[in-house]
Amino acid sequence: MSYYALLLVVYLGIDTIAAWGLNLEYGVAGVANLGYILLIAAGAYTYAVLRLPHAVNLGTAASYIGGEHWPGWTAVLGAIVVGGVLGGALGVVAVRRIRLDYFALVMFGFEILAWTIVGAYPNFLGGQNGLFFIPDPGVSNSSWSYAALIVIVCAGTWLILRRFTAGPVGRTLRAIRDAPASASGLGKNLFAWRTSVQVVGGAMAALSGALLGVIENLCVAAQQQRAESVIGLLNGRRWWRAQEAEFVARAELLLERFNLAAKANDRAGTLSGGERKMLDVMRAFMAAPRILLLDEPMAGVTPALCERIESALTELADSGTAVVVVEHDLASVGRICDHVVVMALGRVIETGTMNELRSSAVVQQAYLNG
Repeated sequence: MSYYALLLVVYLGIDTIAAWGLNLEYGVAGVANLGYILLIAAGAYTYAVLRLPHAVNLGTAASYIGGEHWPGWTAVLGAIVVGGVLGGALGVVAVRRIRLDYFALVMFGFEILAWTIVGAYPNFLGGQNGLFFIPDPGVSNSSWSYAALIVIVCAGTWLILRRFTAGPVGRTLRAIRDAPASASGLGKNLFAWRTSVQVVGGAMAALSGALLGVIENLCVAAQQQRAESVIGLLNGRRWWRAQEAEFVARAELLLERFNLAAKANDRAGTLSGGERKMLDVMRAFMAAPRILLLDEPMAGVTPALCERIESALTELADSGTAVVVVEHDLASVGRICDHVVVMALGRVIETGTMNELRSSAVVQQAYLNG
């Protein structure tokens, strides 16, 4: 219950910041922005690529540009700057040249374009799967200290927002919203004010995206979740509560089985490399796939964790899931694989059991003499 309350406080704070930014753009200044989620995503991705280490050090299949490994709150500030610059740039391009009703559609088009580009190029920002194992900003995201920081950030954001909604500035923005022609006739620079609002709104959206990060890792892997359907959204908790309880129970059993119960409320970014590998395997159990492909799951893992991963993969295979492993640890391959394919220089040179391949002249020639 305590962790659930923590999540409510964190999500409420983050969503409030995003809502304030959108309200500033549309509610106060009258700029309808149907691509606002693009600015939130820009903040989240910017924080990730500034905060994460280089992709090759993660021990996962993640691939992305950047990997600067900046300190936590420096990465948050970087995300705010990117959100403000992007919001201002879109405002300069669109607000000056088109009507506001068309601006809403143009922003929606930018959002679809960005989503398509990110999905089409996996090496850019992780493709459709996005980025994961994002470190927290220096304070554990599963602690009440983080919730307190969110509240403080919300208070600071509200103080900044009041500069734009109260007093002469707020009066000017409302005049531009309600009667743009009259406001222009009175000497108000509509373009400058609307672009300024886009900058501030973009920065607030990016801040909320940067703070959001990744909070839950196992339950999200479960497939066919009722809560994610249209019916689930309309019917509310009574439609998906029982299934959600089942998913949580399954996740708790997996954490117990893999001796990670003590880490249940920890951020994925705080886990060790071996524990992250175990988390990947547990996600596979939650998703119940028909085929599971793993790339070097034993790389950089301690012998004890290696045994647990081997046991988990064997159990998964016995349950009927086809498990395909790309692995250089030949001892592990011999213990978990029924059929082995040997490749050299991009070609298949031999297949069979591990015992057969150990005595294969072709394999020995390729790896011992070649």
